[in-house]
Amino acid sequence: MSRRPITHSAHHLKFRNQIDRAVKGSIWRERTFETLVERGAVQLGLEVRCENCSSWSWFALNQLNYDLQCSLCLRMSKFPILDPGQPEKARWACSVVGPFALPDYAKGGYAAALTLRCFAGVIGGHRHARTTWSAGREMTLGVHQKVESDFVLWYPAQVCD
Repeated sequence: MSRRPITHSAHHLKFRNQIDRAVKGSIWRERTFETLVERGAVQLGLEVRCENCSSWSWFALNQLNYDLQCSLCLRMSKFPILDPGQPEKARWACSVVGPFALPDYAKGGYAAALTLRCFAGVIGGHRHARTTWSAGREMTLGVHQKVESDFVLWYPAQVCD
């Protein structure tokens, strides 16, 4: 959703179905959508069609008012009071918010941080792991052979007597 050009929202049922398809068969499939809402990664709001330019703008529930500013043409538009349930004028929609609203916001940083945390726990416990790491490395392995890694993790090997 964050890669869509003008609006970063999707009809609430379509969004929920996409989430359900993405986690189908996963142990995390129960309450996935609810967890995203509870944790603040997704918000419910209303998409309203601008009466000036006919584009859709998403508004969080606390932004709804009788007069709304279009996110595309920036002109004021009236809320469709006479028939707000008409799908051509307004529709419930979900939007990703925070760091999830921007495409490639952390550039893999979240996945790398969680992986480092996992390895630190596996190697020696969260408090006792003696690990060192470095992020975003490009290494030369041979002549004209370069590889890129999101992170490199070093840990001391245990020496047996």
